[in-house]
Amino acid sequence: MRSLKKDKRKIYISKRLPSTPILDDDNNFTGEYAKVYDNPTMLDLDVKPISDVEEQKMFGEDSDKTLKITYTIYDSNNFDIENHSAVWLDVEPNGILTDNDPKRPMNNNYIVTTTINLGGQNAAYIKRIAGFRDEN
Repeated sequence: MRSLKKDKRKIYISKRLPSTPILDDDNNFTGEYAKVYDNPTMLDLDVKPISDVEEQKMFGEDSDKTLKITYTIYDSNNFDIENHSAVWLDVEPNGILTDNDPKRPMNNNYIVTTTINLGGQNAAYIKRIAGFRDEN
C-alpha cells in the first residue's frame, strides 16, 4: 500500500561509493581511505519515529535517535535505499560528498543503518549522526 501524500517528507539520499585513497601534499598514499558518496537523490517518503516495541528493542538505546522510512518501489521511483547511505532530512545537501576534509564536512544528518524488504513494502532505518548541528 502506498503511503499517504500528507505523511511524506522531502529527504535526500546518497549511496555510498567505493572508498578512495587519501593522498598527502606530495601525492603519496597516507594509508587511509575516504568515504565517497553518489549525488543525492531527492525523494518524498514516509519518515516517522520508531514506535513499535520490537523495533525499539532492535535498536536499544539508539531507538530515540532512529527514524523509520517506509516506502514501496513506486514511492521511491525505483530508487533502492542501501545500508550506509547518507541521508539529509530537513537540510539541503551542501555539495560535499566525501568525508576526507574535516574543514569542509558533508552536512548529512542521518545514515542508513538497516534496510528490510517486507514484501510489497520496504523499511529503512536511519540514525542521527552524533555531533551533527544544523548550521542554518
